[in-house]
Amino acid sequence: MNKLLLCVLILGCVFTTNAASLEAIENPPVDLGACDEDNGVATFDLTQNNTIVLGSQNPADFNITYHLTQADAENNTNAIPNPNAYTSSDATVFVRVEETANTDLFEIGVFNVIVLFLPDISSNISDLIGCDLNQDGFISIDLASKQDEILLGQDSIDFIITYHTSFLDATDGINSITTPFNYTNQIANTNETIWVRVQRNDGTINDCVAITSFNIIIVSPPEINPSGMDINITVCNDDSVNEDPIGITTFDLTTFEDDITGGDVTLMVSYFASLADLNANIPIADPSAYTNTSNPQTIQFTVSTFVFTSCATQGSFDIEVLPLPSPVPNTELAQCDDDADGFASFDLFTLNDVIANGEVVNIFYFETASEAVIGDPSTAIDPNVPYNNSIPSLQTLYVRVESTVSIIDGLPCFVIVEVNLVIENCVDTDDDGIPDEEEDLNGNGDLEDDDTDNDDIPNYLDDDDDGDLVMTIDEITGIGAGIAPQDFIDTDDDTIENYLDDDDDGDGVLTIDEDYNNSGSPLDDDINDNDIPDFLDPDVALSTDEFEIANFAVYPNPATSVVTLENIDVDATITVYDTLGRTVLFFTNDTTERYSIDISTLTNGLYFISVSNRRPVTFIKN
Repeated sequence: MNKLLLCVLILGCVFTTNAASLEAIENPPVDLGACDEDNGVATFDLTQNNTIVLGSQNPADFNITYHLTQADAENNTNAIPNPNAYTSSDATVFVRVEETANTDLFEIGVFNVIVLFLPDISSNISDLIGCDLNQDGFISIDLASKQDEILLGQDSIDFIITYHTSFLDATDGINSITTPFNYTNQIANTNETIWVRVQRNDGTINDCVAITSFNIIIVSPPEINPSGMDINITVCNDDSVNEDPIGITTFDLTTFEDDITGGDVTLMVSYFASLADLNANIPIADPSAYTNTSNPQTIQFTVSTFVFTSCATQGSFDIEVLPLPSPVPNTELAQCDDDADGFASFDLFTLNDVIANGEVVNIFYFETASEAVIGDPSTAIDPNVPYNNSIPSLQTLYVRVESTVSIIDGLPCFVIVEVNLVIENCVDTDDDGIPDEEEDLNGNGDLEDDDTDNDDIPNYLDDDDDGDLVMTIDEITGIGAGIAPQDFIDTDDDTIENYLDDDDDGDGVLTIDEDYNNSGSPLDDDINDNDIPDFLDPDVALSTDEFEIANFAVYPNPATSVVTLENIDVDATITVYDTLGRTVLFFTNDTTERYSIDISTLTNGLYFISVSNRRPVTFIKN
């Protein structure tokens, strides 16, 4: 391989011609690069190699020319006319260095001119928006966050990127921003243009530089409308569902959204169940149907624009469930139908205390449920005036019970309960104060077979049902007992009402036997002058000649099929009666002091055994 061929392959080299000892080229020329100007063509300053090739030699002693072929360089022909502004694509250039004193003495060097392409970067970079949260006009922002957009996804290691506040600084590569990751705008409340200088990181002499820019836009978080700064959502506890626990219900958090935004449709409101959720950016998925987790509960919210959701104003409001009244849910008011036409007059006011259930509430009666829901007092029934039912036999009224403490915007929380107006058949054949219907004690619909005192007079025709000489009307009104009238009078608490109990005070002496003055009525007997008739006073049990304390035994107790009585007299009468005072078994002891009774036919429950004149003993049939 000859010297020229080797030099062309190596480039940036020197070979000597026509002067065996000449060293006109002290250093080999270097390749030159220039930025692409138009489709692979660039302008080169070839004379940059002048000082390189001459080194320490005196430029006045040499002529330097540049040629496109070796032959032209050797023959000193077709020299490039403008070596300091040579326009070309990639090419090989020959430099001829000859002595000015003797032009036949020269050396030739070879180097390349290389067209360097500009960095491929975006010329249309989106604005970088920063949020001025503290409203001081300044923002701290990361300029480098635009790097991928600038480089169009290229690897940043292949480029040198600097940021500048002016185009000239970017062009000259001076005054670059030293903290691009945390840049603060220079003038308060003023948007800025940031200039970006990008050059290849490939080590060539003439690196190419591309300049682009983007804007910093300062955004202030939206203001919350003044009316949205003072909102809370309060609802009445929903009694239409069985809530557990009470105070948990469903809210529409968006109810006052227009108050928050002022009706600005460009603003977006996000809702958060807690401050922790807000900080973690976990919004409520469906704020229009949110179930509270505590009562009351504070809801956090942010207001932002749809295009810049991270620049938001924070606010909060409370949601609360107010308790409802707790009235008696269903009430019945019965009234006698004296003329059997299905209609009667009712005193509704007597129900108020029952319905209120101990609470201070407002109560309104309505004929329809819809009227009760609306709650217009002008359509309510006046409870102070007797109300005549409009539907025969049974009519339902709807009672609106309003709280006096749970009030929202002047409107009280309320509950609607029902009152059934019942028309009763109050026919009382024997005028004993007990309607005939209630004297069907066994509930079989036949009044003729109810005879508590076994006097062959059915109870509905008997004004002394237990045969104790105290009229039924007196026993149901508590006369002589100092007891106010009530539904169930049972002096001795044996579960048998006095008017069906022939021993009202449970002292073992029948009421009929406590007529100690033999006046024909126990009502006027008060031996100890304590204002309690003796038949209602267990401390008085005279019946001096006939009464004995029970001293017989009953076993087993409870019993299933047989009970045994021990320590009774031969020929003693044995009576078993139920809690209604009805005789269910009767025997005469014709054996010894021990007598067994078959109770298998009795229904399960409490019974009394009376032996002759001894105080009754109770037993339980299982």
